[in-house]
Amino acid sequence: MSDPIRSVGRSTPQLGPASESGDLTELALRVRPLNLHLRVLDANSQVVELDGRALMSLAVGSGRLEQFLATHCVTMQALVAGLQEALIHNQVGATVDLTGSGAVGVKPSGPARPPKPSDPVGAPKPSGPVGAPKPSQPLTPALGVRPSTRPQFADLAAATAGAAFLDHPGFARLPAELQARLMNQIAARADLSRAYRALLDGAEAANIMGDSVAFLLWQASHYQSPTVCSELVALAGTHWWKDLELPDRQRATKIIAHDSAAAAEATSPARRTLLRNTLDVILAPRGRFALDFSTNQDPTLYGSASLSTLYLDRNKVTANNAPLIGVLSAAADDPARTRIEAQQRIALHLAEETLAHEVNHLVNGDQVADTYGYFLAEYGAWYAGFVAVEDRAPTSQEAFNRCQYLLTATTGAYAHIRSARLQVGPDGKPGAEARSIIAFMGHFFAPEPSASIAASAADIVKGGHAVPNRDAPAPLTPGPRNLDNTPR
Repeated sequence: MSDPIRSVGRSTPQLGPASESGDLTELALRVRPLNLHLRVLDANSQVVELDGRALMSLAVGSGRLEQFLATHCVTMQALVAGLQEALIHNQVGATVDLTGSGAVGVKPSGPARPPKPSDPVGAPKPSGPVGAPKPSQPLTPALGVRPSTRPQFADLAAATAGAAFLDHPGFARLPAELQARLMNQIAARADLSRAYRALLDGAEAANIMGDSVAFLLWQASHYQSPTVCSELVALAGTHWWKDLELPDRQRATKIIAHDSAAAAEATSPARRTLLRNTLDVILAPRGRFALDFSTNQDPTLYGSASLSTLYLDRNKVTANNAPLIGVLSAAADDPARTRIEAQQRIALHLAEETLAHEVNHLVNGDQVADTYGYFLAEYGAWYAGFVAVEDRAPTSQEAFNRCQYLLTATTGAYAHIRSARLQVGPDGKPGAEARSIIAFMGHFFAPEPSASIAASAADIVKGGHAVPNRDAPAPLTPGPRNLDNTPR
């Protein structure tokens, strides 16, 4: 599906009266595609034209800007105002005339013409000092723009990479607030500029337009990570993401960006590998499974999986451009903070535990049934989800608590596991599925319960049981189960 397409064209620069070269750097980047020329005076008061490519060198070079202004009798205000006017007119190849008393004019492209004899080169006007704007031509107020707060580029590498990003046609289509945010972030980060440009390129290659491009860049801006940008490029080229309605597309973008950052920050190799694999199996180019959203009436149900699609509850993630987990500004005792914290815990559980859990079902081809095998499937998926959240393997006590929950559920898919535990054979003893479950639960008891005694089916789920060696690692599932979501 297609998105609403925003108007194309370069937006008015958000600049005001300038006294620092940071404003010039921003303007130099914005006007660079116009291939401007500057008409100034040399040391002999002769008119010369400078190629606009020199602007970048002026803006980032220590002392170069001051030397340029002094040598050519141009004030910073006049220089910035001239570039602003050129950008507003959007005239390619124009000449910015800075030769006369700081008065600003943008002329069509063409060869330089000498000044009129009646207007001596460089002579100041009676109305004010050199470089002052004419009263009839106020600077920023007439343009209706705001001052810039973007810092100066740290070095030429950052400025060059920044120019490549800001020159991208997709940048001009982003909301003004997002443009300003991104420009602030790339001031000292050449790698980030390249990553943001690659993200715009990826969206363009996948024919992603309008609001969806902003979804990607907003999330990228929250993490400021080339790795996250790379995952978002993959997301832009993933078929199921493009098939989602816009609010769900926004939700999915938040989840993928968060999990990508979480994988990079994981302290254990197990969690890092699990999260990376989870993303790989749902994102282009290797992804075999699709992510979709549903609305669950049961608030305890976070997700499910069927065939080749996993479903997450859309009610648990807000559709907006904020990060999945934001900074809380309210006081600790503020009821609003308590509510937001609860919402964030739910969203975090969905993005990390539920996603890894449901993907684990898909990569293992699990099917709901009244069997020991389905019990192991749910135990294994829980194990994967636990590692994704806690950054460690579960303990034996934590594993027993989960098994007890699975083996006693009376509703939903887990009720099938309870049925398997309670199976009784013709001889009144536990059936084959029940015997296998009792044997596995022996990991949590000393001595182990007997699989041939009917009472064992109840003993293995008794409340308050303290597991021997409770802090020992939880048992793994027997057999060749995929516990780290390795793509296959």
